[in-house]
Amino acid sequence: MTTIDSTDGLVETSARDGGQDNNKTDLNGLPGQSQSPIGPTEISNSDDDDSQSEDALPTPPESDDGPSPNLAPSQPTDLEWPTETEEPGNQEAEPAKKNHEPGLNDTDEQENKAQVVEGSNNNENEKRDGKEGEKEEANGNEGVRKGDGDEDQESNEEEQEKVQPDSGEEESKESEGGNGENGGESKEIEEENRENGGESKENEEERKDVNANEEVSVDTAAKELESWARTLVEDEDPESMMDDSPSRLEWLRLKREDNQENVHLDRIMSMVGHEKIKAHFLAMKMRMDMAKRWKVDVEEPKADLILYGNDGTGKKRIAQIYAEFLYSIGVIAHRTFERSSGHSLEDNGSKATVTFFDQADKIDRTTEVPAILDIVEKRSDPVVLIFSFTNLSKDSRNALYSTSRCRNRLPDPIVLENYNENEVFQLLKRMAKTRPDFEHVQEEERDAILRFLARRIRQGSEGAMSKKFGNIYTLKRELDKMTVRWKRRTLRELTEWSKNYASTQGGEVDEKKIEEQMMKLGGVTLDDAIGSNPPDVRNESKAWKTIQGMVGLKSVKKEIEHLFNLAQFNHKRERQGKPGLPIPLNRCFLGDPGVGKTTVARLFASIVTELGLVSKGQVILKTPNDLIGEYIGESEKYTRDALEKAQGNVLIIDDAHMLYRSNRCGRNNSDQYRVGIIDTLVANITPGEDRCVILCGYPQQMEEMILNSNPGLQRRFPMENALRFHNYNDDELCQILDLKLAQDQVVASDHALKVARQVLSRNRTRPRFGNGGDVENLACRARLRQVERLRALNENYMFEMQEDPLGPEDFDPDFDRSTRADKNRDDVFRGMVGFEEIVKQFRGYQKMADGMQLFGVDPKPHIPWAFVFKGPPGTGKTTTARKVGKLFYDMGFLSSDEVIVCSISDLIGEYSGQTGPKVLAQFEQGLGKVLFIDEAYRLQGGCSSFHNEAIGELVDIMTKPRYVGNMVVILAGYGDDMENLLASNQGLRSRFPTHIVFPHMTPGHCLQHLIHTLSKLNITFCDDNLEDSTSAEGDIVAEAFRQLIRTKGWANGRDVETIAKNIIGFVFMKAAEEKTSRKPSLSVSFLDLVRFLLEMLRERNNIKRGSPDPPALKDLARRAGLI
Repeated sequence: MTTIDSTDGLVETSARDGGQDNNKTDLNGLPGQSQSPIGPTEISNSDDDDSQSEDALPTPPESDDGPSPNLAPSQPTDLEWPTETEEPGNQEAEPAKKNHEPGLNDTDEQENKAQVVEGSNNNENEKRDGKEGEKEEANGNEGVRKGDGDEDQESNEEEQEKVQPDSGEEESKESEGGNGENGGESKEIEEENRENGGESKENEEERKDVNANEEVSVDTAAKELESWARTLVEDEDPESMMDDSPSRLEWLRLKREDNQENVHLDRIMSMVGHEKIKAHFLAMKMRMDMAKRWKVDVEEPKADLILYGNDGTGKKRIAQIYAEFLYSIGVIAHRTFERSSGHSLEDNGSKATVTFFDQADKIDRTTEVPAILDIVEKRSDPVVLIFSFTNLSKDSRNALYSTSRCRNRLPDPIVLENYNENEVFQLLKRMAKTRPDFEHVQEEERDAILRFLARRIRQGSEGAMSKKFGNIYTLKRELDKMTVRWKRRTLRELTEWSKNYASTQGGEVDEKKIEEQMMKLGGVTLDDAIGSNPPDVRNESKAWKTIQGMVGLKSVKKEIEHLFNLAQFNHKRERQGKPGLPIPLNRCFLGDPGVGKTTVARLFASIVTELGLVSKGQVILKTPNDLIGEYIGESEKYTRDALEKAQGNVLIIDDAHMLYRSNRCGRNNSDQYRVGIIDTLVANITPGEDRCVILCGYPQQMEEMILNSNPGLQRRFPMENALRFHNYNDDELCQILDLKLAQDQVVASDHALKVARQVLSRNRTRPRFGNGGDVENLACRARLRQVERLRALNENYMFEMQEDPLGPEDFDPDFDRSTRADKNRDDVFRGMVGFEEIVKQFRGYQKMADGMQLFGVDPKPHIPWAFVFKGPPGTGKTTTARKVGKLFYDMGFLSSDEVIVCSISDLIGEYSGQTGPKVLAQFEQGLGKVLFIDEAYRLQGGCSSFHNEAIGELVDIMTKPRYVGNMVVILAGYGDDMENLLASNQGLRSRFPTHIVFPHMTPGHCLQHLIHTLSKLNITFCDDNLEDSTSAEGDIVAEAFRQLIRTKGWANGRDVETIAKNIIGFVFMKAAEEKTSRKPSLSVSFLDLVRFLLEMLRERNNIKRGSPDPPALKDLARRAGLI
């Protein structure tokens, strides 16, 4: 009965009682029958398993036709090469056959050939004694053969009876019977050897003495070799191979022309690929032949071997054959072998002549190889060292050649490259010969299936040394998966046939009928290799349904749906024998905080697993902090470990933008730890591998990282394949809030939900708006405010919370600010003199917004957001900007009434490439607020290209949706200078279409501003008629202000405030001097006011103290009565 062990993944074969034919086993899914023509009793009849893991196929659900038992394909281990009998299928009958046909468990032909050749090889070995040589070869080959199979005890006993060391004569007869042609050929070779001088009897006796004195038995050597490696592929006759290997062709020439024979060379030449190894074997033999021909004593032939290749390239098998080969050509004195899986040897008196380090990657210190040489060179016989490397790191290379003694002895590594597509096809052909699912397949159809399979296996396995290709292990897994599909299909069809037969013919189905039907069903088909058309995963995928239920994310859903379509399209192309289109699995997920990047990444992992794009589908979540090491080299190690763990899985690196840092010029300023992580990702990630890597981060920073770091990062993570998560709009945010409240079983009134929408709309303009995260925060704050509100009203608020819905004040304590906009506007501009026209203009914007909201129109696109404030200094431009922030906040257009004031120095960079990032940083800071650029005309007057760069950046930013309508931008400056600035760039004027002109203050406005400023400290004028311009005092004050306005550099309100400061100082000094019992009054006389005005006029006209006043000032002083 053939069963599949789900624990270790190896197929175990056991003979039925009495050697019963393996085509008669139980059929669980066939009603009323006890025999099955397809082998396993535990076979699923479910649909195809294309989407399952290469390493483990999960048990499919039971179908209507019968039970669905556990079924798992075989998995070769990395430590041993699995045996040929580990293939799935029916192989029980093979050991019972007397006439040994080529098969998985049949190595007698090679053994007999080896016995004859080893006993009579021309120009190779000293001739062995007849029976002793046959006995030794029988034991040795039997030891190797026992490692090649996993037969049951009866089969093993049968094999052992054939090759008992004590029955060498019988075995020789059996060998001659099973390989008569080879036996005759061997006799001819012996005769030829005798004619050519052959080996003398003295040499035979000498070899017998050596063998008799060996401390380690032949059986022990065979068992040691057995543990080195086992093979999945049968050896073939080198003459029947169709490749163009130069070494194989040269060996065939030597066999043909010089009658040379060597069973181990035949085995190595029958391997697929690995021309360098074949050439090495052949060169070693020719070197020893040459030495024997010239009777030169070769004491140290330098036979050490270093193998470097990926798993599944046959390193251990080559080492196994090489050890026997060296003994066969006389390089080593006796067959004593040892294997080490560590990095050193123990000096335990071993007499081994071949030492094999099967995990030589552990050797990475410069003291280890010299220590090994010290031990082996103490032995009485020369020792050959064989090293097997999978990675061969820099440290291992340094260790191998650390001293001159090492460099003189050890050769260069021989690289075993991955099998190419043609070699994969040749290997599959050999493996298919012994698989029952190919037994009834025509050769042409078989080759078509295997060529397709070879092409699919090699697709995406880039590079001759790519680590992602498992070579022979991958081939076995793919064949196992195909066998599973064949068995499931056959069982399903056979079960359906048996039901129909029983219903139409009546009675039970006999074995003969089953066998006939099995013959009709045949072996594997192309459908078994490809898999049947899979159902649309979208219909059953829970992950896809979850994504579909998420709010927003239209572009993300569209991209994932494209992934489904592409997977189905590729499956159809495979059925047509065409290669599938590449499906990019390594993606960037770009979006601001709270848009669901990490959540969708986890669901994306489930989808690519369901589509069979990765084999396992486990999600491995990392952050930059998990990858950044403390010491040099640790970051690379952590990254490699994460990538290795992610093989067959999905690796998500959240906040990946933190792997990159830029300087003020926008250039790469990352430290060596972050650079090491990026470089390791680039070096170890290639398209088409069984792994999905997702980088999640903020859009701008991620794009900078992709463009400015390692150039290979763009090819691994193309930005055109990135999934972009756009910020949620107002409707989507409200949907998320509704879902959150429903999840928490919280009720909110309609008015409250309307206010919540307004709050979210304002918050969306902030630089780091959290999207879904901010919605959760808003709901949480509302609950807390509700608790405080109800607690203030009633002590039993806990009960009322269940009944009382959330109110508008819970979402925004100042929710009714828009109803107080008119009053707030008047309060904002109260005290500002001469701003009637400006106030009127902003009142118009306010009314327009109110009217649009009445008709459900969003006023944001129609309200101006970019202003130019033009006017002389001191006319209130900066003050008005601050008022604008408050106005727009009250109208609900800004998230804050804050005003960000910047100057030109905040925008202009010091070095090339620094200006753009500085301008962008100011706009980022002003999002949701007012950005006020004072003295903006200085942008046009600069003497460097940085000023023009700032203007260009300003024009560009004002067109980006992120900033347009989400902030108020004001350029302020003097009238003519601002006109020159707007004329310097054609796009600047169109970006700032709304101009507000601030004129000079009139004398009356100056006096009003002065009175208002002094009143803040309760300072008054003694004369009440100063504001009356028709009075004498009022006319004198007005004339003084008119003369001040005409002076150069008059700063309007600021200069008025300067006069006010002087008066304030004078008043309080005077009050301090009047130390009376009653509190002195804070007042200013008309004459004192005129003196302060005349003092500023003298200062502005540069009149020195003691110099005569000009006529205009004398006239004012005379009219005021000062002179």
